[in-house]
Amino acid sequence: MLNETFFEKNHGFVGGWEFVGSKVLDCGSDHTILIRDDGSVWSTGSNGNGQLGLGDTNDRREFVNTSITAKQVACGAWHTVAIKDDGFVWVTGQGTWGQLGLEDTTDRNQFTNTGVTAKQIACGLWHTVVIKEDNLVWVTGYNNYGQLGLGNTNNRSQFTDTGVTAKYVACGDNHTVVIKDDNSVWSTGYNHYGQLGLGDTSNRNQFTNIGMTAKQVACGENHTVIIKDDNSVWVTGGNDYGQLGLGYVGNKDEFTNTGLTAKFVACGSYHTVIIRDDNSVWVTGLNQYGQLGLGDIDGRYGFTDTGITAKFAACGDSYTVIIREDDSVWGTGLNDYGQLGLGGAYNKFQFVDTGIRVELFVK
Repeated sequence: MLNETFFEKNHGFVGGWEFVGSKVLDCGSDHTILIRDDGSVWSTGSNGNGQLGLGDTNDRREFVNTSITAKQVACGAWHTVAIKDDGFVWVTGQGTWGQLGLEDTTDRNQFTNTGVTAKQIACGLWHTVVIKEDNLVWVTGYNNYGQLGLGNTNNRSQFTDTGVTAKYVACGDNHTVVIKDDNSVWSTGYNHYGQLGLGDTSNRNQFTNIGMTAKQVACGENHTVIIKDDNSVWVTGGNDYGQLGLGYVGNKDEFTNTGLTAKFVACGSYHTVIIRDDNSVWVTGLNQYGQLGLGDIDGRYGFTDTGITAKFAACGDSYTVIIREDDSVWGTGLNDYGQLGLGGAYNKFQFVDTGIRVELFVK
């Protein structure tokens, strides 16, 4: 039975779609973290840097209870960030670039308190972004391309105030996109593929207004997808594998209308997943490992109906995990580290039930 009190208190999305800013499921490069209805945090997959938060560096092939509770999680390539019930940000995994915000570059294999509080979190490959209670955006980690938005390219090993306010944040590998209180979209960081949506391919080291508004944003390795207020889906950036869903066209450096509408979007490295108004799951992009869930390994250059429905999705590099309407968690794609949580290490080419439930009350 749904613990509505827990979710009303800690997520603020009971009965609505505000949960896009409060993730209870997220994927890293090859690991998956989720929050169950009692607030317990469970993890599976690659753990070479301690990103599963289990006190060791042994991979797991099934979801394991980390023994902490949280109200939101986010994953970088090999690190994990959680917001606990009291708002404090806890971290585990790779710290090489300062992405844990602990004032060092040391890995952790257990969740460690950063001493920082936040209401939303997002992770890039090696950087972490939090939105604090006053809506200020704070950042830490790798900054070689200006993805921290601090006006320079110096790495940080502790959370630093950008001076920018926002209500939602998403990260690609080396770029960051925020939605401000007025719904305007701002971006910073690596832009070689046009993923910042600014009409060029020059990197930025400060958040720059793209001139559009949106209610949700998701980022892949080198592409960005937004959902506008009218639910239209717009895309920019790399399209070498069809991840923009625009057909056999090149990269885009400005946001382009896909002609589709959706209420939720998630991005893997080179694939994109949208949930449409009828809860149908549509996918496009690289499918080398079955990450599109279409029963084959053929890539797609346009959004394709999977024939499955869901209310939430998250993507790892080359796999996809969804929460269905009955709260069951299903996964497809690359599974070499057990990141699908199915008890083995075989890839899947169609969505398979993990046996785990994540109870959400969503209209």
